[in-house]
Amino acid sequence: MFTPFYSALIGLSAMIMPVSHTMLTVSTVITAQTQQARQSGQELTEQKQIKRVAEQTPHPAISPEDKLRFFPGIIGSDDRVIIENAENSFAAIGRVNIAGYASRSACTGILVGPNMALTASTCLRNQRTGQQFLTQQIHFVTNQKSAPVQNHGKAQCIRYMAPPDRQTDQKKTLRNPPTPYRSEIALILLDRNLGTIPAKITAGDTKQTKAQTKLIHPHYSRERPFLLSADMNCTLQANNDTSWSTDCDTNFGGAGGPLLTKGHDDLNVAAIMVNVIPGEHTIAIPAHRWRALLNITSCDMR
Repeated sequence: MFTPFYSALIGLSAMIMPVSHTMLTVSTVITAQTQQARQSGQELTEQKQIKRVAEQTPHPAISPEDKLRFFPGIIGSDDRVIIENAENSFAAIGRVNIAGYASRSACTGILVGPNMALTASTCLRNQRTGQQFLTQQIHFVTNQKSAPVQNHGKAQCIRYMAPPDRQTDQKKTLRNPPTPYRSEIALILLDRNLGTIPAKITAGDTKQTKAQTKLIHPHYSRERPFLLSADMNCTLQANNDTSWSTDCDTNFGGAGGPLLTKGHDDLNVAAIMVNVIPGEHTIAIPAHRWRALLNITSCDMR
């Protein structure tokens, strides 16, 4: 069973973690740069740190060690491009924003129903306390660049994908609903229908998706928090049934971003990005694992 290292590719700062796994969340962690600055009496804000790193992209002249630290989801060279006009297949991709009392974080999500968004479970969990953020702190917005009000919704409730050992045990799932601790994917039910056409989910059996299948991975990342980026030509490296290993480039903020495959006339969501093994491969959860979440259309359902 795939067990993610829960620290998400969510938000706005470089996460200090074991080399084995790095989650794609932008949130607040003190870096060595900050520690040195504090020793010299200078307080650096998180945004200044991010700006310093972002100014070096897309081709940062940094050491291999710093590349793994600041860009753990870049596999080889950075093949991402900026999506200038997030319409059609990319219109449903949005940002999950967490507005906390003392901190803020953000990651990527995908609108899959008029008021339903999918994301990585770790995006919704406070990394310090291990608890889910308060529902009223969770927001979802498509077209983050302009963020018109009709594209913004607040979370009403959250539902989590059952872990593999309980997906075939309906009684067990009903008795003890999934929590963010052992679930990789979350469904956010919003307080309103958004003015965006939801994404299409692949109709194919993602258990059978072959290695070398071409993928597209759009996402929001910390170095470009208001611009949608995408690796437009990445591939599935291995399909082990419960998760996919890919060479799709991503970074902090990319957790919850979709992996798209080409359909007959459009792009379809085939998996959701959740994790990385820095510099080696990125990890996504395929649609057959979380498709049952799409049947939950109101907060009265589990």
